[in-house]
Amino acid sequence: MTPDGFFFRRDAETVFEATRFQQSVDEHRVRLVADNQELDWPCPPLGEPPAKRLHVITRNVTPAEFDSIVEPLKKLCAASVTTGNPVAWT
Repeated sequence: MTPDGFFFRRDAETVFEATRFQQSVDEHRVRLVADNQELDWPCPPLGEPPAKRLHVITRNVTPAEFDSIVEPLKKLCAASVTTGNPVAWT
C-alpha cells in the first residue's frame, strides 16, 4: 500500500493496482476487484488448525501512531546529512 493506493505484485510485475477495490476472502483464495481488474490469489488457511473466522477492523489512524517508527528514521537521516554519509538501505 502506498499513499497513491493499493498494489499487488507477483515477482517484479504489478498485477493489481487500485485506490478503491472490493475484497472477498474464502478458505482458499482472496479475490480483489476494481474497475476492469480482477485478481484471484491463493491464500492458504491461517493458523494450525486453520482459522474458521477472520475478523478485520477498519479504523482511522493518526500520524502520531507512527512516531515510534518515524522518529528514529528522522534521526538517522539527519545524522546522514550532517556527516555526509549516505544511508544504504538493503
